[in-house]
Amino acid sequence: MSISADAEKSQNEKSETPRQIGTPEDILGNDDAITEEAATLAGWKLLAISFSVILSIFLASLDLTIVATVISYLTSEFYALDDVAWYSSVLLLTVATTQGIWGKAFKYFDIKLIYLLSIFTFELGSLVCAVAPNSSTFIAGRAITGLGAAGTFSGSYIVIGVSAPAKQRPALTGLFFYINLPCGGVAAAFVLMFLRIPSNIKVTGVSFKEKVLQMDFPGVALSIGAMLCYMFALQWGGTTKPWVSADVVGTLVGFVVLALAFIIREYYQGDRAFLPRSVLKNRMIVLVALYCFFLAGVFYIFLFLLPVYFQAVKGTDVIESGIRQVPLILSITLLQIIVGTVISVTSHFNIFIILSRILSTVASGLWISVSADAGHSVWIGYQVLAGIGIGAGLTVPIIVTQAIMDPQDIALATAVVIFGQSTGGTIILPAATSIFQNILLKTLSRTAPSIPAAQIVAVGATNLQSKFTAAQLPGIRAAYIKGLHDAFILSAALSAMSLILACCFPWRNLRKKKEVEDTNGVNERRSAINDSPAKEA
Repeated sequence: MSISADAEKSQNEKSETPRQIGTPEDILGNDDAITEEAATLAGWKLLAISFSVILSIFLASLDLTIVATVISYLTSEFYALDDVAWYSSVLLLTVATTQGIWGKAFKYFDIKLIYLLSIFTFELGSLVCAVAPNSSTFIAGRAITGLGAAGTFSGSYIVIGVSAPAKQRPALTGLFFYINLPCGGVAAAFVLMFLRIPSNIKVTGVSFKEKVLQMDFPGVALSIGAMLCYMFALQWGGTTKPWVSADVVGTLVGFVVLALAFIIREYYQGDRAFLPRSVLKNRMIVLVALYCFFLAGVFYIFLFLLPVYFQAVKGTDVIESGIRQVPLILSITLLQIIVGTVISVTSHFNIFIILSRILSTVASGLWISVSADAGHSVWIGYQVLAGIGIGAGLTVPIIVTQAIMDPQDIALATAVVIFGQSTGGTIILPAATSIFQNILLKTLSRTAPSIPAAQIVAVGATNLQSKFTAAQLPGIRAAYIKGLHDAFILSAALSAMSLILACCFPWRNLRKKKEVEDTNGVNERRSAINDSPAKEA
């Protein structure tokens, strides 16, 4: 009786102790509750949280698509052609470089509070953009928006990770994309009212000083500095300044120096680093992040260059250009939902990322040869093919990350993966824009020699029809097509690289892996309970 009482007392003491994520108790509290789903939401509460998370993702995702469509209008409105790359890239810059801070914040502070803060920050940035009187203010607003979007992206996956049963997460993750501002208040209200963090998930108990050190602000500053140097170099190079000019060469050298300093610092920081060493030791996470880097590059090339094709080459206005992009956006959205649902049922993901990369490579190759007089069936079909290729592979990385990582590492691993994705956009989109602009200027001197190339570019894609004669337009359109073709060559190369990485992913059944881990945790727990009385005896 004494042994039994002591064992019971020991179990009660354990149940009263706050549990940290990743401990055996986090997997199983007792013999009757041996799954993680006991700590998750269900029914209408889960539905409300899922709805709020979808709205939050909608804030960030739709913001990107809107700017991609109206970017030509913005350059004309603000008379700032040199800033065209900044309207999109600065948001991606802050998304990428602040992922580490948000990931650490979700680990060391209250998840609910940090998630609401990210939504508020995004709303503030959107407000600044809405009232911006000039290009500089608009860019500042985009930077603030990106800061909030960084927390919204990673936080949404974390909220679903702590709220939904494991078997439902892939399907819910597939609903995140393309569902802005009017939705923010609704999303925040639902999170505030209905999000309840499970009692077994506790804020990591460290001092405030340690929490600040974990944010790795110097690392963030180095990464921002490196990215800014890179973006300035590609903005100036070949368009407003020669590639051999002191400004371009100096910023490229600054990019290399700051990037090396960032890498060295991250190595010596260990788990305090912006990119924690413990997470980077996981080969799968590194593969996923690199895969996202190349995939994001392809996605943003299509997203930002297709409006140029429709407006400059096809002569559409901003609204019609957006309508003509519906095949791309719709196919991406549907494939994410379908793939997320299928993975939740089958637990197999490899076939989707491999097929998606093949289709994306083929679609990029087709756009290399698209002509100015291509019919509706051509540009619709090519967009659908690209959308299927991008959409089928866009959801998988986060699903895989949440399935293979221990619970206490999900926030940091998610931040690393989104860092790879955002960095891909930050680096590749300016490169594609630079290729397009340089080839455009070079080709205009041959196809439209009677008009200064700088004058044509300054007009903007949306105003070509009204500023030039019918005799001048064919030569201008030919130059635009040539620039777009060369940019899509980069897209094809990136798709091929991501295909190689997709083939390197180990073939595994995510459900079987989870079942094995849960079984091991159950056995260890039961063994500890059974052995404890014997040792005391």
